[in-house]
Amino acid sequence: MTLGALIKNTREILRHTLLSDNAWLIYPALFVLIGHLCANGLYDYQRDEFYYITCGQHPAWGYVDHPPLVPMIARLSQQLFGGSLWGLRFFPAVAGAWVVFLTGLIARELGGNRFAQGMAACAVVIAPLYIASDGLLMPCAFDQLAWTLCTYLIVRLLKTHNLKLWPWIGFVVGISLLNKYSMLFYVGGLLIGLVFAGPRHHFRVGWFWLGVLIASLIALPNLVWQVQHHWATLEFLHSLNRDVMSDISRPQFLLWQIILINPCTLPFWIAGLGYYLFRPEGRPYCVLGWIFVVTLAFLLVMKAKPYYLGSIYPTLLAAGPLALRRGVEPSRWSRLKPALVGMLFVGIALAAPVTLPAVPKETYLRYGVERINRDLAEVLGWHELVGQVAAAVKQRLTPEEQTHVTILTANYGEAGAIDVLGGAYGLPKAISAHNNYYLWGPGDATGEVCIAVGYSGQYLRRFFYDVKLVGMISNSHGIANIEYNRPFYICRRPKRPLAAMWPQLRHYD
Repeated sequence: MTLGALIKNTREILRHTLLSDNAWLIYPALFVLIGHLCANGLYDYQRDEFYYITCGQHPAWGYVDHPPLVPMIARLSQQLFGGSLWGLRFFPAVAGAWVVFLTGLIARELGGNRFAQGMAACAVVIAPLYIASDGLLMPCAFDQLAWTLCTYLIVRLLKTHNLKLWPWIGFVVGISLLNKYSMLFYVGGLLIGLVFAGPRHHFRVGWFWLGVLIASLIALPNLVWQVQHHWATLEFLHSLNRDVMSDISRPQFLLWQIILINPCTLPFWIAGLGYYLFRPEGRPYCVLGWIFVVTLAFLLVMKAKPYYLGSIYPTLLAAGPLALRRGVEPSRWSRLKPALVGMLFVGIALAAPVTLPAVPKETYLRYGVERINRDLAEVLGWHELVGQVAAAVKQRLTPEEQTHVTILTANYGEAGAIDVLGGAYGLPKAISAHNNYYLWGPGDATGEVCIAVGYSGQYLRRFFYDVKLVGMISNSHGIANIEYNRPFYICRRPKRPLAAMWPQLRHYD
């Protein structure tokens, strides 16, 4: 082969590779991945990330307020990347990129052309919920990936009638249940959809029940943990529903769906839902529409947090462009396509600055973005909080007291921040009776000298004879996050040993 022929063949291979159908889906996925990898280390830890890191240092098959997968990922991230914040958020960024790619693949399996596939993938890219979820180590990013992967496998199963895909669906469901219990909504919607919309013959297939068995076996260790700990998560959820979720109105819940997924994508996911439920060509995949309807109904009854529904939207967005194309005359479609592309550009221009922490903190603070995106408020001020506690230990306690001081915090965010950051300030590990910190107990702490963070003085005087206010938690940004302006005290002379009063301190919420 001559050099000229080799160059020509290489050009052809590159052209086919770089312009293939898969490549056009990889590009938006890479856009998401690279964007997050560039931005992930610019800000500080978020309160829940401290908690997951600490939970990862106490390996278990369950925790009071979450299953074990994210703490496992946090532990893995620490081992691979050390204490790097960038490394901690690497896996959520990868999960987000896969959601984008899989959404495009679902659109392809449904019959969408390259334009429909690209539009579906890009609609996921610009959703504020996904931008925010993929930038933090939280269960949401992996939950979204699991739901989207299940949808892809279900579409393939219904399209090809390959019943051997049921065990793979069961595997994904099982792993997802170790990440977030909300996968039960998806499973419930799937089962109800199969009963009422079909195809019902899957219930008579051995491969289906093998999938059920695989999912159950994977989730079984967490179930055993729940039994051993007296169904602690149910108690936590009951408290959460009583104290938090009941304040969220149903109209607000529905309005937030439009905001979280981006108003510019509303035509896509509404059309996608209509495709599954009402269009003849979507009839084979009707069960996917049922999953959305059942999950939405259940969350409205629960008065749940708006983002709980977020994992289902890639399923709808995948069908949306295809549904719009088939519902519009060809002559009008050619004029509509540029408008749809323009909507996506407007959508990313609106969503990215509010949800992706890619600009200096001062810029966000100047425009009050932290009041819109509460997660941004929760990644600021932690070093200052730990520094204030360290200053209280050094300035307010005698050298002898410093050797056996106990740091008692009102919530896991404060405790996690001290555990992760406190070593650099010479602080001991914190204790807390909040959620899973309660199960870890007070250790050998006597409570003779406590720095109590986040509690009211009135509450602390139930347990200590000597309670002195040290100051109020502050930060240089003046950000009114959960910790801001909460008091911390020095407590001495406990009325009972700390271990004896521990059950009274417990709170799951």
